[in-house]
Amino acid sequence: MRVAAIQLSMTDEDTVRRAANLTSTQTYQIRYPPPRQLQWKTSIYGAKAVQVMEQIYPLLSLRRRQKIAAFIHPPSHELPDTLAWFAGLMEAEGSFFHARRIGRSGYPICSISMVDEDVIARAADFIGMPYRIEKKPLGRQTQYMCRVERIPAIAVMQQITAFMSQRRQAQIMNAIGNYEPGHLVGEEHGRATLLNGVAREIYRRSNAGESTSVLAAEFGIRPALVSSIKVGRTWGEITGHQK
Repeated sequence: MRVAAIQLSMTDEDTVRRAANLTSTQTYQIRYPPPRQLQWKTSIYGAKAVQVMEQIYPLLSLRRRQKIAAFIHPPSHELPDTLAWFAGLMEAEGSFFHARRIGRSGYPICSISMVDEDVIARAADFIGMPYRIEKKPLGRQTQYMCRVERIPAIAVMQQITAFMSQRRQAQIMNAIGNYEPGHLVGEEHGRATLLNGVAREIYRRSNAGESTSVLAAEFGIRPALVSSIKVGRTWGEITGHQK
């Protein structure tokens, strides 16, 4: 007879202890021979594991839901994606770093890549950015990526910092560093004709396949400007377009 079980193992002691506190379980160490890092682990079994599975089921990917469906009665309702959900996803799967460029100042990047397209699509929708397919060698699983750069990346990282482990908070601080765009950008520019939020909306919808002419008519701008925003020629600092 199979017993329902949930196990969490990470190098981040503070994150595992927070999870253990939420589920009223214990944490313990797992020591591996060098050079592997010390791991912290917490486990839940039986009825308590089933209860936790039912609570988190609406937040999981389709792949994860299939794994636990045999143990629970899946709830029929869905939960809205929240900042805490997105932060937990980025804690586990995200990347935060500062791109270096020879002879030029670098810029912060926040990205996430997974094989679960449904999760990446939800994450991309949550932050209002498109996602893309990553090409992999033959035989490897297809990966999906959502990535933001510069000012939009800073905005995302600042929102989720309070939810993150100490290790991730340090990565975020290093990624942001002392980044300065070097010039007025977006709606702060004296000749700007759009608000930042509008530019991001045009970028997201145009890259999702909406008609350039329809978007131009909706926002009262020239189709050429929509095309320029779509490919990052203008407003790239605000939309986080990947060059």
